[in-house]
Amino acid sequence: MTADRFPSTSRNLNATAMGKIVDIAAVRAALDGPDRECITEDREGRPMYLFALDWTFEGKPWTVQIWAYDWADAEARVGAMCDSLTVTGRVHAQGPL
Repeated sequence: MTADRFPSTSRNLNATAMGKIVDIAAVRAALDGPDRECITEDREGRPMYLFALDWTFEGKPWTVQIWAYDWADAEARVGAMCDSLTVTGRVHAQGPL
């Protein structure tokens, strides 16, 4: 775990006498939130989060991942998939977009 996941408070306290002051609420939020690999930004700098989509095919569970702004956006994207998802080809290579 990296030190930046534990932000300290900005209170004016004598850090040398008391040691490092840690904001427990910020620590909990950092630990409860998604890992950095599960957050990205769109072209306008808005955060997007990685969501898992599950379904069953031939009795077996499957999962794919999509990027969305929030839970409601992820559900809207799934709705759009239900209306218009098609196979467009087989992938031969992957790389950064």
